[in-house]
This record gives sequence, structure tokens and C-alpha cells, in this order.
Amino acid sequence: MFLLIGLYSCKDDNENPSPNPSFKITIDEGDTHPVISQQGGTINIPFTATGEWNATMINDRAESWITINPSSGKSGDIELSVTATANETYDERNATIVLQCGDDKKEIVVTQKQKDALTVTSSKYEVPSGGGNISVEVKANIEYEIEVKADWIKQVENQDTRALTSSLLNFKVDFNDTESKREGEIIIKSGNLSETVKVYQEYGDFITLTQKDFTLPEEGGTVDIEINSTVGYDVKMPSGANWITEIQSRAVSTHTRHYQVEPNENYDSREAKIIFYNTEDETIADTVSIYQMYKGAILVARNEYQVKSEGEVLSFSVNSNVKFNVSVSDSWIKPIETRELVEKQLNFSIVENLMEEDRIGFIVLSSEKIKQEIKISQYGKGLKNPDGNIDDMPNIPW
Repeated sequence: MFLLIGLYSCKDDNENPSPNPSFKITIDEGDTHPVISQQGGTINIPFTATGEWNATMINDRAESWITINPSSGKSGDIELSVTATANETYDERNATIVLQCGDDKKEIVVTQKQKDALTVTSSKYEVPSGGGNISVEVKANIEYEIEVKADWIKQVENQDTRALTSSLLNFKVDFNDTESKREGEIIIKSGNLSETVKVYQEYGDFITLTQKDFTLPEEGGTVDIEINSTVGYDVKMPSGANWITEIQSRAVSTHTRHYQVEPNENYDSREAKIIFYNTEDETIADTVSIYQMYKGAILVARNEYQVKSEGEVLSFSVNSNVKFNVSVSDSWIKPIETRELVEKQLNFSIVENLMEEDRIGFIVLSSEKIKQEIKISQYGKGLKNPDGNIDDMPNIPW
């Protein structure tokens, strides 16, 4: 009888072959985004594994402030202990833990608050392309408003408050059928106080940077690069960019890199592109550009743009330590008035080109001794740039 049962079992396996059918990890969604206070401490995360499992950090940079125990084991119900040291910096820090059982993987993103805690438990969420629900815990003793800056993020009925000063805001994120990653914001505000929660939604594996261009004056400064990714990554620095160094003394986070830019003693501007890429597939990557100008300059990230024939709104930032005037060469480039800022955002409306021929105009930024020209090229009515995006233009050296 036992022999027949064994043969029958083998027959079933042959008819329904599947790799590692019993290897699986089960964990509640609410346990995949734990938050540890600034003072540090230990949290226990329960999960179930149907086979041998292991837990690893997606990036070893976090190992200086976070530990996990145990890091491997056999099948069963497990409690993973995650311990973090006190965070003495003014930056929130994050670490991603990967649980693996056979081919099944689950990620746990641990957030530790900075020295002065925010009014929301976490300021960022990553959602798979299939959509899902997120819950944002808000601690406040004042009334506040909620503003959602994305039509694919919708607020749903809130859960009961767990305490008089704590409420749980729930949001539904639609599935992503745009064939590209996207991001949205949830703003919680009361008077002059506000907190911004960023929601990132993937479309397949990706690495994305929240800001891709930085412009610094000749005095130098610091650059904080926030990385969001579904895969592990490494950093490729350009050769000759010894004027940019990573700051290792600040909060060690797998989601943020801090860089120091030295003063520029030359009379020429300089530029460096830092690439964040997946070591297993370098096509999964994103690039940040750091521009630095010389003393007394009018700073713009690019000095040439290509626009569509039907016209559009052109916006770019200008940094300057001198007062300057703005003029345009042609009437089809129309300035849009904005408020004065230290970093001034200039906006222009490009009128539709009804002619067949391409046309070229200039935006001129000038002070008493400095002049900066931005060239505007517009396609004729019969021509368009590949996807209608002005960002398709290559960077032009200053």
C-alpha cells in the first residue's frame, strides 16, 4: 500500500511540475513598513516560511546602525528581531531587509525617525505596479487638511484612531498602466505647518532619483540625493570628479546619499554625472547631474531647449548672486510672471509655430557685466521631436 501511495505521489508531481512548489514566505502587509523611534530599540516582525529561509540587507551601508536576528532558519512561524541604535542625526534613515525562501522573496523597509520626529510615521511609500493600499499615521493635536496631488491616489475611509492624538489615514493607489514609474504627493497641513508624504509606484524593476539636476554656486555646498529602487544598486562616479566627495559621517541610509561639492577656483563651470545602477542589469539605472558655476555667474542648468511646433510652457530655474534682467528675442516667446525668489523659476509660453520652417529664438539673462543666452529651437508645423518632450535635448556645456 505504501509503495502505491508513493508512486501515485510521484505521478502527480510529474504531471504538475513547478520549481520549489513548497517554498513560500507569508508576512502581513502591515509588518513590511515598520518604524523605529529616534531613540532606537527592537521590534519583532512575525512571518511564516515553508522551508529554509534567510534574511539579508539589500545594502550593507545600514549594517552600522541596524541588526537582524536570526538571519536564517528552518520552516515554521518565525519572529525576526530588528534592532536599531539611536539616530543622533537630523535625517530620517531607511534600510531594506530581504526575506528569501527558495525563489520567494519579501522586502521589509525599516524607517527610523530623525532626532526631531515628524508628524507622520513615514514620509515615503513604494507601491507595486499593481496598486494597493497605504496607511499614513498622523500624530497631531490640531486640526489639519489633506491634499492629494495625484489623481491615481484616492483617500478612503479612515480607521478608528488608536489614541486621541493619533489617526490613521488610508489611501488606495490605482494600478500603474502608464508603462513608466510615477510619483505623487500627499500633503498634510495646518496653517504654516505641513508634512509631505511621497508615494512612488513602480512599473517593473527600477531605480529612480527624486531630483536629477543640482546647480551650485562657485562656493560649493552639499547635495542630498534621494534614491528609490526595487533592486540593489551601486554608484558609478565619473573620472576627474574629485571635487565631489561622499559624506560618510551623516545618517547611513540605503535611500539617501550625501555629497560635498568643493569650491570652484576655476573660471570655467564644471559638471559631473553620477550613475546609480543595478549590478546585475546595468540598464536599470538613473543619473543625477551636478552643475557648478564660477563666481559672478548667472546659473542655468541648460542653455538650449527644443520645443514642439504646437507650443508649450517652458520652465527652468536660475540661480544668481547678481540682479539680472530677462529679455526675449521674438514675440513668440512670452514671459510668464512669477514671484521673486533666491532661486528664481522662469516660465515662458511658447506660441504654436504655424509655419513649415523651424525657427530659433533666444532668452537673454543679463546683469551689468554678465550675459547668459538660452537658445530656443522650435520645430516647424510638419516636424516634431521624437516624443514631444523638451527634456530629450542633450545637455549643452556652458
